[in-house]
Amino acid sequence: MCARRASTVVALTLAAGPAAALDLTEAERAAFRAEVRALLLEEPEIVARALSPAPSYAEEAARDTALLDRLAPKLFGDDADYREGPADAAPLVAFLPPACDGCADLIEDLRALVRENGATRLIVKDLPGADERQRTAAAFLSALLAEAGPAAWREARVALPELPDPGDPAALRRLSQVMGWPADRVLAAMTAQRTRARLQRTSELVEALGFDVAPSYVVDGTLIRGDVPVPLLARYLPAR
Repeated sequence: MCARRASTVVALTLAAGPAAALDLTEAERAAFRAEVRALLLEEPEIVARALSPAPSYAEEAARDTALLDRLAPKLFGDDADYREGPADAAPLVAFLPPACDGCADLIEDLRALVRENGATRLIVKDLPGADERQRTAAAFLSALLAEAGPAAWREARVALPELPDPGDPAALRRLSQVMGWPADRVLAAMTAQRTRARLQRTSELVEALGFDVAPSYVVDGTLIRGDVPVPLLARYLPAR
């Protein structure tokens, strides 16, 4: 029996009580009882799932807090990330694809938000992504940040989406040369162990946090999965 059909049968059973309470003929009630009985024999665990209460907001918040406490060193203390704002301020961590349309504007909006708030520090983690192009672009951003600094990283965030293939090492070298970045050092750093380790840490965080869409955020202890307007993010920030 398919999952949707099973859920429907159980929901009707639990909500309506005996089959006689449903608007059915005798033949339909008999067929209904037979179907429910067959379902429960086949999948007895669905009753337990239906009767189990959904976790409360407090329980979910407690789980998120415990998760963030466990991940805090990698999440908030990675010096290889782009960061801006007071070191002791509440963190706003953004997980962003390396070559996405609109990400450069989003970063500028987040920077403005952090400056306006004054009690928040921005951390941006470059997502390696699932395909080789995205992984190469993320490695480029990580290497560029290490070798040329945050201003170059922000410039690259603007430039990468304009490239036909942001994962093409030759195109990344040409971009570095045109922009005046240290191309040889950046390209060498892309394959260095420290870059691979940094991207691996980010991948592990994404999996642990359950972030299956981007952008996603951690804002002062709150997990936000998926894109939200920056003004809404501001509601989660601490007061100055």
